[in-house]
Amino acid sequence: MRQLQKFAISMFEMPIEDVFVGHNEIVVVTGCIASGEVRVGDTVEVHTPGRLFSAKVVALEVFGYITVALAGDNIGVRLKGIHGDDVWPGCRLTGK
Repeated sequence: MRQLQKFAISMFEMPIEDVFVGHNEIVVVTGCIASGEVRVGDTVEVHTPGRLFSAKVVALEVFGYITVALAGDNIGVRLKGIHGDDVWPGCRLTGK
């Protein structure tokens, strides 16, 4: 039971506060990580009402580029494999 609680607390989750679409259709979502951690190269899921999308983390941004972000960090996450029309503020980004 203790391990299950640890897993639930440490699973990556970030409410999406804003969405930007850059060149080459790279989507950047911003927000504050609620729990867990995310790394460049991770596959994440984007939860929208009624749909679920998978995307790959291409880069993490916090006034420059980083490779790991932890709970409490306000970050931008560059995603590949999703279109800007598929995600909007209020959706959730989670670990897969």
